[in-house]
Amino acid sequence: MAIKYIAYDFDGNVAICEINITVTDTQQADYNVIATMTYRANGAVSQSCLPQYTDLMSQYYSQINTILSQRCSAVNVNMNVSFVSATASLLEDNLVKVDFTLVIIPAVKQPQLYDLCGSTLNLIFDLSVPYASAVIDPLLNVSAIGNQCPPLKALSSAISRGFTCNIGEVLNMDPSQVPRCCKYPPT
Repeated sequence: MAIKYIAYDFDGNVAICEINITVTDTQQADYNVIATMTYRANGAVSQSCLPQYTDLMSQYYSQINTILSQRCSAVNVNMNVSFVSATASLLEDNLVKVDFTLVIIPAVKQPQLYDLCGSTLNLIFDLSVPYASAVIDPLLNVSAIGNQCPPLKALSSAISRGFTCNIGEVLNMDPSQVPRCCKYPPT
């Protein structure tokens, strides 16, 4: 990889420099979709209910993963969509927010395929399109857990998506390829 920069000396003279850097310690970046759902509960929710809600919803991940993978594979390229985590937090006494993280892994690594599947998931998690979001219904209407945790109903959603790296890594974007992550500083 070559990096070009412009340097100035104290007299204002300009020099264009090019540095060639070889980075061998890279890995392909993950493509994540973060679906943030806000729920209203039929009563006050205690902090102890939050992990119980995410555990209950995780029972449906396998079934939903299959459906989401099929929807993303509509272009005759196998796409694997999987939930990797869910983090719940309490916004108010009866408002719960859950951030669902999904990862997309296509059989053919092309940026357009990631983007196409990300757009499909964006539509599915958009609550203003009820027909599209029907496939995630178990995540939209969460049943009560015992007498302690009231049922939840999804009110709104927001989606963010894109290529990501781990902490301490830099995303190397090349529009013609799937981005790669390299450790920073390179070793």
